[in-house]
Amino acid sequence: MDNTATSGAEIAFKKVWAGCWWVVCGFLVAFVVVTILKMICSPRDITVGWFSAWGTWAAGIATAAAFLIAAYGIMVSSAQARADRLAAAEVRESDAMAQARLLTIYHADSFLVPDVIKEFRIENRSRERFFDVSVPFVDRVYKGEPGRVMPQSPSSTGQVLETLPNKNLLHPHLTENGAWFTDVRVYADDTKSVTFEVQYTDAAGLAWRQHSDGRIERGDAHTAIQVREVDQWELD
Repeated sequence: MDNTATSGAEIAFKKVWAGCWWVVCGFLVAFVVVTILKMICSPRDITVGWFSAWGTWAAGIATAAAFLIAAYGIMVSSAQARADRLAAAEVRESDAMAQARLLTIYHADSFLVPDVIKEFRIENRSRERFFDVSVPFVDRVYKGEPGRVMPQSPSSTGQVLETLPNKNLLHPHLTENGAWFTDVRVYADDTKSVTFEVQYTDAAGLAWRQHSDGRIERGDAHTAIQVREVDQWELD
């Protein structure tokens, strides 16, 4: 949590508080000194009007000091309230991200695919489902040329081994009733040149984007998930 605003307000309040005390003390000292000199030089001028005039000035200074102290006190309270709201928001965001962090992306070596294919596994390590797991594109370097792979049919690219998840459902980890992971496979010169992001929705209905380097951020969920056609084996 950033306490810069709160600390600045507290420092300003302390300065105003100290300044008001110096002004009040200075006024009292001036009143005493001037009154003593007046009594020595011109005692006849020490009348009710004299004390009344000084009282009026004292009341004005006290009112101004009280106003400044109250105003800066409110500023400190407001800064502290903002800091508390920010801290609470960070806690809520951290709690909301608890499941999102359990979607794991890692490089997976497989002897079933050629070395030119770079495979990454997207795995659900949580006890809840992840919905609409998609990789909208993959940036990679292949044969020395940078390029982008989009989720499309193998027949349109000619690269039959390239696969990108598109609105997949990942079941809870290590369950027997469905897949809890999916793969990203692209042609690339090396794994470091492959970058992508995974878009998904957690069990609470929150949308997320996780980058291949591990960064997680909130996503946009303004449209309903499109239901895909049922596979034939699911009808059996």
